[in-house]
Amino acid sequence: MKIKSFYVKNYKVLDDFKIEFDDENITILLGTNNVGKSTFLEALNKFMQIEGPKEEDFNKNKIGSNENFEFEMIALNNNGEEVTLKSMYNSTGKRPAYYIDNTSQSKKYFEKYIEDCMTNPFYVAPDSKAEDNEKEILKLFQTTAQNIITDDTEKNNEFNAIAKKIDELLDEANNALEPSIKELRKNIRDDLNRIFGEELGSLNIKFETNEFGLDDYAKLISSEIQFNKNGNEFKLSSQGTGVRRASFISLLQNAMKEEKLIFKNNHLLLIDEPEVFLHPMAVKELSNILYDIAGEKLQIIISTHSPIFVDLYKGLNKTIRVLKIDNNVKQLFSTTKNTFDDNEVANIKMLTLTNPYFNEFFFAKRILIIEGDSEYILFNECIKKYLLDEGKGKLPTHIINAKGKWTIATIQRILNEFKANYYIYHDLDLDKATEDNNLIQANERIKGLAFENEYAHVIANKSTLEVTLYGQRCTNSQKTKKAVDLIDKLNSGETCKELEVIFNIIRWLYNEKVTLDKEIEIIKS
Repeated sequence: MKIKSFYVKNYKVLDDFKIEFDDENITILLGTNNVGKSTFLEALNKFMQIEGPKEEDFNKNKIGSNENFEFEMIALNNNGEEVTLKSMYNSTGKRPAYYIDNTSQSKKYFEKYIEDCMTNPFYVAPDSKAEDNEKEILKLFQTTAQNIITDDTEKNNEFNAIAKKIDELLDEANNALEPSIKELRKNIRDDLNRIFGEELGSLNIKFETNEFGLDDYAKLISSEIQFNKNGNEFKLSSQGTGVRRASFISLLQNAMKEEKLIFKNNHLLLIDEPEVFLHPMAVKELSNILYDIAGEKLQIIISTHSPIFVDLYKGLNKTIRVLKIDNNVKQLFSTTKNTFDDNEVANIKMLTLTNPYFNEFFFAKRILIIEGDSEYILFNECIKKYLLDEGKGKLPTHIINAKGKWTIATIQRILNEFKANYYIYHDLDLDKATEDNNLIQANERIKGLAFENEYAHVIANKSTLEVTLYGQRCTNSQKTKKAVDLIDKLNSGETCKELEVIFNIIRWLYNEKVTLDKEIEIIKS
C-alpha cells in the first residue's frame, strides 16, 4: 500500500486538515511550533494502529458535539488500485465506524485489510518512552525473522510442518477437554434452573484454537538490547533518548543494506523531529542514513525544524517533497515536479556540500541572494547593524551565498516553485559583459526568472561592488580582505562612508524610500 493522501478532522489542533502525497520516497514537513506537524504524524500512526482517540485528543471546540473525529486515507493497494479507508469516532461515546470505499466494515475486517496491505508503521517521536523504542526494534526483528522463513523454501516447509504438528496437539488438547466441558455445562445448567426455578436452557461453552502461523511465531520472539560501553553492558532503555532513536534507525539501515530485511508490503517510517537530543554531527549522519534507506518499499515522513534533513542534492536521486504547514499545506519543493539540467544539479551539489545550512531558506520569511563571499560578509554584518540601530522589530533576512551568477538562477528556480519572497543583489559586470556572452546570458536568466515570480525583487550593480566601493576591480582574496577590513572599522565605531552604498541597498530591501548610488540599478522592484 502506498499512501496518496491522509485527512484528519477534529484531532487536537487539526480541525479540517489534509496532506496529499505524490510518488516521493521522503516527505518533509516544516513549520513553526504548534501548527500540527507532530500531531499529523501521531494521527497517521493512530489510524494505522486502529487506535481511537482519548477524550483529550478531540479538538477542544468540538467535545460533546455530534461532529465526528475522522481519519481518512486514500492509498494504492497491492494491486495498484486506489482505495479509500476511513475510521470515525465521536466524543459522545458512540461506537466507532470503519469504512472501505464507503462500505461499512467491522473493526476486525478493517484491521486485517490494513495489515495485509501495509504493516504497522515504525513511529519515532521525541517523547517516545524507552519501552516504545525497544518495541520498534522488536518489531523489526520479528519482521526480519518472518521474512527469513518465507524466503527460504526449505525453512518454509519445515515451519509449516511444525505449525501443523502444533495444530494437531492443540486439537488433541481440545478433545481431551471435551468431557470436562460437557460436565461443566450440565452443572451450570442445573445451578441456573435451581436458582431461577425454571428451565432457562443450557449454557454452551466453546473452546476454539486458531491455526498457528507466522504471526504467532513472531510473538514468541523477544529481545533485550544491550549497549556496551568501556567493557560494561547496559540496557538500551537506560541510554539517552538520542542514542535509543539513532540505534533503531541504524538497525533499520543495516538490516536493509545486508538484505536481511526484505519488505513484503510497503512500510511507513514516521519520524518526529529526528534532530532532537542529537549533537550537530550526529544530526548530519542521521540525515544521510534516512536518505539511504528511503525507497519504493519504505515511505518516510519527517517533521523537522532542522535544514540538515532537507538535502536537495540527495533528494534529486531519492525524490523528496518539502511541505510547509501553517493554516494550510504549501508545497515548497518537489523533485518529482522539478527537473534540473546537469549544470543546475552541479550547482545544487556545490551549494549543499559547501554549506550544510544552505537549505535554511525553507524556514525563512525574508531571503537575500548574493553572488559571492565578500558580498556575504558585507551584507550579513551590515544587516545586523541596520536591525540593531534602525530596523528594530523588523524580520531578519536570511542570506544565501550563491557563489556564482549562474547558481543564483538555480536557486531562483527552487524559490519560484513556492512563490517565495526573495531579493537578489548581483553585479551586472557591464564593463565586461560586452566581451563575455556568458555574462549577458546569466544576467538575462536572472532577470527572466525574477519576472516569473511576483514576489521576486532584483537590484544590481552596473559594474561590480568592489569598483563602487574601492574604485577598482580586485582578486577574490583582495575582495575578501577589504570586506573584512571595512567590517572591522564598522564594528569598532569608525565612520565608513564606503558602506553607505550597502546600507542604502538594505534600506531599499526593507521598503524604505532612499536614494541609491548612481551605479545601482533596480531590475525588478
